[in-house]
Formats: sequence, structure tokens, C-alpha cells
Amino acid sequence: VTEEDITRVVDRMRERSAIFEVVNGRSVEIGDFIVADFALKINGKQIEQKSSEMFQVIQDDFLPGFAEQAVGLQIGESRDISTRFPKNTSKIEWADKPAIFSVMLKEIKKKRLPEPNDDWIFSIGQLKSYGELRENIRQDILRMKEREAEQSFEESIMDALVKQTKFDVPGNTISRRYHRLHHDQIDHLMRLGYAEEKA
Repeated sequence: VTEEDITRVVDRMRERSAIFEVVNGRSVEIGDFIVADFALKINGKQIEQKSSEMFQVIQDDFLPGFAEQAVGLQIGESRDISTRFPKNTSKIEWADKPAIFSVMLKEIKKKRLPEPNDDWIFSIGQLKSYGELRENIRQDILRMKEREAEQSFEESIMDALVKQTKFDVPGNTISRRYHRLHHDQIDHLMRLGYAEEKA
């Protein structure tokens, strides 16, 4: 288990403990999280309208030019942002179509991650120190790797038996085995701090 393996899990936990702090006295910058009302128009027709939505202003976002045009917005200011939906957007009817977002900025926020130290660990659980957390993660990863090795060994034996045996293995047996292994893997990764969709 490498230190990088452990740090990746710690970073995931820090993300889950992030605090979004309101920023005053300046305009929007790349990397900010903004809270805004917006209306979406495609071909001059209003398609969608939302209030107090929070999203991050990121360069190279899937909406080309959106972030660059949002930079400089002041709280209370409204601005029309022109962009184009990508061809592979989830809503097929919007694919590759020019769009205008009418945005009214309400708040600017910055994400602050907790420092990886004893105070943070004490605030989120029953562990006494950051060092204890890292050691627990190390042991968890070791156990996961051991379980993966055992599963790989079991699967290789099953594959060999199937190749050497003429009888059919019942489909429900295979299905039960697969779902048990899959569930164990996801459950363990989530306990290590991974989000379910990333596990």
C-alpha cells in the first residue's frame, strides 16, 4: 500500500467535509462556485428556468465559453452568456444547438477543504489522530487487496473447473456469485471514502 493510495482516500473524505464560504468584495473568478438564477433559451425560445442554482465556473467546461463569459460578474448583476451545447449532450434535442443563458448572480462561494490534521479527525468521528486514520485506511486497503487476491484465485479455479467439466453450471449460481462479489467490492470502497458512483 503506497502513501499515495492512502492520500487518495483521505482527499475523498476531505471533499465530503468541504465548506462553501461566501465571498464578498469581488467579481467572479475561474474556480468559483456561484449561486444564480438563470433562464435558458434555444433558438429564441425559453426552454428552462431555475432559481438559486449553484455550480462551479470551470474552464474547458462542456459548454464552450461559458466560464470565460461568467468571469467578472458582480453580485446582483445580470448577463446573457452565449454558448453551444455539445453533440453528445444527454438531451438529444439540444445537441449542437446555440444557446443563451440569462444569468443573475446572487452569491459567489469558495470551497474550503479541511486541513488533514487531528482537529479535523476529531470533528468527524471517534478516531483520536490523523495518524490513526491513515493507519486504519492502510489496513483497510490491505484487507481489500487480500480479498481481491482471494477472489481472483477462486475465479481462476472456477474457470479451470468449468473448462475441465462437461456439466453445465446453473445460471443462478453464477449470478449469485457475481452479485455477492460486486456488492462486497462496492461496500468496501464506500467505507474507504469513495462515493458510490465512483466505487
